Amino acid sequence: MLMLGEHPWQRVDGMGMAREALEAPVTGDPRHDLTAEERFLLSNGRAWCLLVHADLAHQRKHDDPFVLADAIRHLELAEAVGPREPQLLTTQALLRLRQGRTSEALAGARSAVDAFGLLSDHVRSGRTQGHAILAVLTLALATAASGDLATARALTAAARAVRTSLDVDEAAFTALVGELSSCGVDVR
Repeated sequence: MLMLGEHPWQRVDGMGMAREALEAPVTGDPRHDLTAEERFLLSNGRAWCLLVHADLAHQRKHDDPFVLADAIRHLELAEAVGPREPQLLTTQALLRLRQGRTSEALAGARSAVDAFGLLSDHVRSGRTQGHAILAVLTLALATAASGDLATARALTAAARAVRTSLDVDEAAFTALVGELSSCGVDVR
């Protein structure tokens, strides 16, 4: 939960705890070891947090090589556990965007949104809706980076229209909308 914090110190603390949990030796005792789902959530969440929040990088740069290397390492951990998870696709798309690989980011973000759209009703929840909304904002960012500001504006408006504060990581939502605004997308 701390990785969802509004303040950078909360996210740093949360990411530190996530790293400690991920690096803890496996004991063979299911009461102490992380489940596959927990391992996925912590590793993907850590990568996501690093890629979304520029205030965690040197000089607040999204393309900081050390931050990207750490995000890549945690994405690889997440991919080993949940290679078909739509949240993973969203995080991978954001990584491609941070690496300046706009066309790959755009394709990846579209795939993430499609994957959320294909989820069956029995696995849908408020949590998956929140992740889907962040996937739409990631698609909006990639679309803006490709130069299509009108479509990015429409995607942002759609994400804002269906946003529920209970289910969305508000800090990430605010950071992504702020980044869209700085790209020239009218986010009113």
